[in-house]
Amino acid sequence: MLELVTLPLFAAFNRMRGDDTWMGNLPGRALYYVAGLVGCIAHGFLPPLAALAFALTYLVWGAPAWGRFYDLGRLPPDFAREGIEPDLQERFLSWISRGNDHTALFIRHCYVLPGLVVTGYILDKAWLAPMAGTFAVLATLAYEFAWRVRPGNPIWVAELLTGALWGLLLIVAANG
Repeated sequence: MLELVTLPLFAAFNRMRGDDTWMGNLPGRALYYVAGLVGCIAHGFLPPLAALAFALTYLVWGAPAWGRFYDLGRLPPDFAREGIEPDLQERFLSWISRGNDHTALFIRHCYVLPGLVVTGYILDKAWLAPMAGTFAVLATLAYEFAWRVRPGNPIWVAELLTGALWGLLLIVAANG
């Protein structure tokens, strides 16, 4: 039964992470609360330590800035950051991707790798670590798809799809 609600739950969770208007006067970032929810659901699938590792994977993936790459080259360069100078991470991702936003966003989504290594180690599932690449490809494709179907307001679609991918990743980790 939990499998049936996991994809829509994680889709909603990831949208909550991306849009903190629901928080009211709660302190901190939406990510912190959502990572806790991810851990609670993960505990329904995984042993406690693995569920904690999975929640921390989500937290580590979501914590660093997203930079301007979410637009996949569709917005003017200054629009995404409103004239703010790129931080070190954004400069590095831009350099390593040779300015290709798709590649940079793919690398940014690869931030799941360390956590999947740890989660896979705890679960004795070494194959879980390479799933980071699959996740990163699919999450980048989710953003591309969202820009194509909702060019005026794509991010909520991309966040829902990426959240569903997180749910799928949990199900695969538990049952694979």
